[in-house]
Amino acid sequence: MTDKEKLLIRIKRMDKTESIVKHAMTLGAIVWSINIIANKIEQISYIVFALVCVIIAFIMFTMKQNKFIGDKTAQMTKHNQKLEKQIDPERTSSQLTERGQTNPLDK
Repeated sequence: MTDKEKLLIRIKRMDKTESIVKHAMTLGAIVWSINIIANKIEQISYIVFALVCVIIAFIMFTMKQNKFIGDKTAQMTKHNQKLEKQIDPERTSSQLTERGQTNPLDK
């Protein structure tokens, strides 16, 4: 083998090595990018989960508060009707329900 042929073989090996290194670096960059994207998606999923929990807690609180207000209104309505009848027995009703809501027949 001549020196020229040895040099050409060496150059081809270097080209192959360079090509393998470039492909490995590209593949590494792709895997690294996918890992970064997956971490961002995971962080976003935690935020969405926290928001869903807050929304559910808010809905439950609102429903419980509305029930409490309705119960207190019903309790006070009976007491107020009794006192109003003592003052004016001819007084007519506003036709609200005991819980303070519009009469269903008025809708």
